[in-house]
Amino acid sequence: MSVSSPAVETLETADAIALATLRRNVAVCEWRAGGGAGQLRRGRLILAGTCKFREAWARDCAFAFDEHLRLGMHEAARDTLSAFYDGQRPDGLFPRKIGGGNAARNIRMMLSDRFGWHRAEAAPSADEPPLRARHEHLTAGPRLLWRRGEPKDVNSLVLSMTASYSRAVEGSFAHALREPIARALAYLDRHCERGEHGLLYQGAHECWADHNNHRGHGLYSNLLYLRALGDAAGLFDAWGDDREAARLRGRAARVREGLEAFWDWERGHFVKLIDGSRRDTRFSVPDNMLALELGLATRAQRQAVVRKLEEVVRERGYVPIHAPGYPWWAVPAARLPFVREYVTGELLLPWIQLLAAGAVHPDHPALAEELLQAVARQMVRHGAVEALDANFERLGHWYTSGAETGFTWTSGAFRAAYRRIHGVRLAAEASA
Repeated sequence: MSVSSPAVETLETADAIALATLRRNVAVCEWRAGGGAGQLRRGRLILAGTCKFREAWARDCAFAFDEHLRLGMHEAARDTLSAFYDGQRPDGLFPRKIGGGNAARNIRMMLSDRFGWHRAEAAPSADEPPLRARHEHLTAGPRLLWRRGEPKDVNSLVLSMTASYSRAVEGSFAHALREPIARALAYLDRHCERGEHGLLYQGAHECWADHNNHRGHGLYSNLLYLRALGDAAGLFDAWGDDREAARLRGRAARVREGLEAFWDWERGHFVKLIDGSRRDTRFSVPDNMLALELGLATRAQRQAVVRKLEEVVRERGYVPIHAPGYPWWAVPAARLPFVREYVTGELLLPWIQLLAAGAVHPDHPALAEELLQAVARQMVRHGAVEALDANFERLGHWYTSGAETGFTWTSGAFRAAYRRIHGVRLAAEASA
């Protein structure tokens, strides 16, 4: 579809912001291998943000990883992967993040916003000391207030990043990590024993929405698991291990078959979670968009999901996390004052808007363009933010008022959606 000149200018400006953010959010870090007791390592890590999330989060890295590879940021990509492998637990679980903790930064940013102090977002200088980082495996939260979980998406994300790097840059990198890769797959295998079709089972607080108390076979976690199985099979193919590659593809076929149970014809979308006879039937936007992106949906299912998304956008004016939102009982009471927007499901996360834009573009180009333009406008105004309210404005709640304005995930998602929807070769790719 044709786009007016002012709209094109907005897209190009937003892309420049995204590009600068991706390049800026890399810093020299130091960490110890083997859970903190091993050799001190140093490298350039891909950070989730400039201020509030100045840490390497597996999810943020993974969903922006291909954009870093397209930009030729191979050293940072390799060092980041190496740091995650250095922090792998003996049982195979990768860390959910590598960093130094958020509490002090959150308080500092809250005071900054409340009293008008300004935060610099300049790139780290060459003489800046390296960030000291530690590996964290469990989801956030004091043990006395709510249960901490072992995220079931992290291993899948790190395995897919490893495969992407191996395909695009250096095949021998993954081969040297064959044993850690096998341990990571074995960890996931052990958590598939509770369900039929080999579906991954997650406990409370064990996916990206780690404040959520749901447990069972989650669509999001199993979609990423399905992709990771295919990526790992490709690695074993390259190593000439036909037997293991065939085993992984057989497991992936079982998982895909099991995921068919998540479709709800009456509601016209995939359900979020199944635990025995219990089904969470809310319309989870990230879950359903990933189902479209990863090829789970049939043509008829795609059309139904796109209709449901358009219905939600027309009703609300943007893409929420869930429709309807989280039930009150699904979140520990101690967290209610701190994550109010997450609890209601009303929070506007730009990366979800962009994931939706890219996913529905083949079926509904006009809706995809609408979502892309909406995020581009707020990026020009606010920067590559982590979160906004329902009116595309900065949040006023004290916990999230300092929403990250240099967010890697938003930046990577914007460039991926822009390229896909407009078929353009983005700035700086030619010289990468």
